Amino acid sequence: QELAVEACLSNRFGIVMAPPGSGKTVITAALTCAIGQQTCILVQNDKPFKQMYKTLTSATSIGRIGRVGRGHKQLGDVVVCMVQTLSKELATNPEGDIAQWFKNVKLLVVDECHHVAADSYLTIFDKCESADDIIGLSATPWREDEREDFVKPLLGEVIYSVPYGDQIEVGNLCPLTAWVQSVPGKEYGYVIPGRGAVGNSRNVMRNYQ
Repeated sequence: QELAVEACLSNRFGIVMAPPGSGKTVITAALTCAIGQQTCILVQNDKPFKQMYKTLTSATSIGRIGRVGRGHKQLGDVVVCMVQTLSKELATNPEGDIAQWFKNVKLLVVDECHHVAADSYLTIFDKCESADDIIGLSATPWREDEREDFVKPLLGEVIYSVPYGDQIEVGNLCPLTAWVQSVPGKEYGYVIPGRGAVGNSRNVMRNYQ
């Protein structure tokens, strides 16, 4: 986590690739404290929204911590924002308190940043003119669709990757076991995993022509 924060402070723009359980919430809190500027932390659903707010309020000395989303419209020096709520506010109420506060954000942290090409995120980035630091966090920061090209211009390259091997050693991730199954012929469009016992490498192939 310390190395990830150091990479963010050195680069100021980029993506931290961190698997589940590696402490993205702690990394965000530490980075927010280190930079000490008006901060917006974007999250996509309830769990990180609650977890991030709890960590910031219980484990940091930040004076004013706010929330925007799920009925909350509380501003502060650091604000945890639901993407959908902030996007709607910026689009429909550009002269409102939230939009005016966002104009002065200096650090933007994007949780699960592989979603950044969605329209709601693009609305936010379009209004993000004052941020000096933009950091994305994700276990899988790449996309496999037509919007993959949006990610790098908005968030840059991966600047630090938390080693998966380290997370396996400490028990946050299970060791990976994989099998390679060859699929004869081009007529089979899909490989469906078998429903046998755990560890069964059989696959069922179906012709979807």
